[in-house]
Amino acid sequence: MDGTFLNSAHKASAPNVAAFASLRKHGIIPVVATGRPRQSVIGGIGREVYEQMVPHGKGPGIFMNGSVVYGLSGELLYEKHIEQSDLEQLLKALERTGWRERVCGYNEEGIYCEEENEFNFRLHNEYGEPRPMVVEGCQISTMKFSKVIINGTDETIDKLRAELEPQLSSGVKCVRPLTWNLEVIPAGISKATGMQILLDHVGLTRANVAAMGDSENDVEMLKKAGVAIVVGNGTDVAKRAALYQTVSNDESAFAQVANELLLAQAHCTSKP
Repeated sequence: MDGTFLNSAHKASAPNVAAFASLRKHGIIPVVATGRPRQSVIGGIGREVYEQMVPHGKGPGIFMNGSVVYGLSGELLYEKHIEQSDLEQLLKALERTGWRERVCGYNEEGIYCEEENEFNFRLHNEYGEPRPMVVEGCQISTMKFSKVIINGTDETIDKLRAELEPQLSSGVKCVRPLTWNLEVIPAGISKATGMQILLDHVGLTRANVAAMGDSENDVEMLKKAGVAIVVGNGTDVAKRAALYQTVSNDESAFAQVANELLLAQAHCTSKP
């Protein structure tokens, strides 16, 4: 979503919104696959815009990097949380490295942190995510989360990742959707696993998928999709995983790709 469908101002362009709706009208299933929770997507782009894309706001989606998947009618198909023992080990490691006050835990009910500071509230202030709820530290360690994030700067996140990963259990892994952001999610989870759950639900295969992305958390999905497309502003690791490269997110890249798909569909159906 961020860096692919949304532009650099974190807005959905009119061409992208129209193209998303047009795919649906032509029998192609458009799906948001994002690290955000669903409520963050709706809040970030606005409910009115979201409902232009997804009628009544109820449709398929892959959220929190594959930890949460919704079906065609908006029903919950899958939800995975970090195991409690893995969460406790993560929090202890973050305390040892001096990053505990930057912890934000995400689940489908909301976003939770232990301290109100510029780092914990950055995604709310700049990306339109729901406002984190501040809770006591002892509560965080007992809650269920699909992902835990830590925000910093490009340089400090480089350092944190190098220190943190060796201290984590095998039940979790790190991904880096933004250069200044590190996310910890259940091991074995990715947008690709979420994609497979949704494909099984609708009776399609990976060969039927055209996937777009820009970042590290898109890589596994790009590698598994039948057609993999990276936006021009994508990271090097995403570009290596893709078959094709399109324009940047500031040039309504999604609309350009969607229109190409619709042209290809029209060409195929017009053949005698």
